[in-house]
Amino acid sequence: MSKIYRYVVRVDKGFAPNPYNQFCTLACCKPKIRKGASPGDWVVGFANSSRGNSRLIYAMQVGEVMPLNEYFEDKRFRGRIDNIYYENNGELKQKKNKFHDEKDYETDVGGKNVLIAKDGMWWYFGNKAPDLIVEICNDDAKAKYSRVEAIDRLLFNGRNYMVNGLLGDEIGILYSYLMNNWPDGGKIGEPFDAPIHPKCG
Repeated sequence: MSKIYRYVVRVDKGFAPNPYNQFCTLACCKPKIRKGASPGDWVVGFANSSRGNSRLIYAMQVGEVMPLNEYFEDKRFRGRIDNIYYENNGELKQKKNKFHDEKDYETDVGGKNVLIAKDGMWWYFGNKAPDLIVEICNDDAKAKYSRVEAIDRLLFNGRNYMVNGLLGDEIGILYSYLMNNWPDGGKIGEPFDAPIHPKCG
């Protein structure tokens, strides 16, 4: 059964997730999500509490799960800012970059994989993050209660992440909203934070 992984994007610098060059990837940070997710699963990132934790930074359906070293070698992804781990004598090494350093190595490598969004099935909002409570739940009175319940189940404002099976209408309601407003998906806004040195856990 497909799953939803939900977490708070505490720092949004366009690095994790990386929504550039026609792809959306999660290659660093969030090791448990990257290690556990499979194709068909959803990853949904919300804004931190200071920005409003019902605001959606990004949503993607996973299309590919690729080991870090294969991501580094895949010519589709060469030059991406999150493509910083390569294999040398059987060990992953960190390429010099502007975002992560040796303090981030264990967290990044612990996730083992890169999550690559399914083509046409990702939406990155960044600083244009919509408030799902306002946008989805503020509809006709008959449907409002069920939508509020579904979006409340989807939201997450904790420190780590949550995962559950797709048992309710959460993804159906979110997907309909996204497709009705941004049918082509892709990168819609810019990162909230200047890309200096993210610490995203």
